[in-house]
Amino acid sequence: MMSQSTLKRSSFKQWNTAWMLLLVAIMAAFFSTPHNPQVTLMRTNAEECAELGKIIAEKANANPAPTVILNPLKTVSVISAEGQPFYDPEADKALFNSIHQHAKVEVIDFDEEINSEVFAKAAAHKLLELIGS
Repeated sequence: MMSQSTLKRSSFKQWNTAWMLLLVAIMAAFFSTPHNPQVTLMRTNAEECAELGKIIAEKANANPAPTVILNPLKTVSVISAEGQPFYDPEADKALFNSIHQHAKVEVIDFDEEINSEVFAKAAAHKLLELIGS
């Protein structure tokens, strides 16, 4: 039987790991929101992406639970893929470089799109690893 403190630590660890993955999901949603009459998007430029990368790394660094950042290098959203309106490889490179520069946690790059099956499976496996399943 688990002690109350072990249970609390385990729950805290799982919650913080889930928070890290939520951060990845928020990043994906930020870059994936469609443009329509109700939503107007502006593409972040390289300078802004570098700042976002720093913020993401700092948030991950501050997490007391085991944390990993997974980068989908081919595209972070459907609309920023090659041939799409927000395609800007220099801005994406600035984001990933900044994450690497500022992160003290493990950073894993995948030569995949964020919605690829390979990336999804890798994220799921990493989550299970982090929560100790």
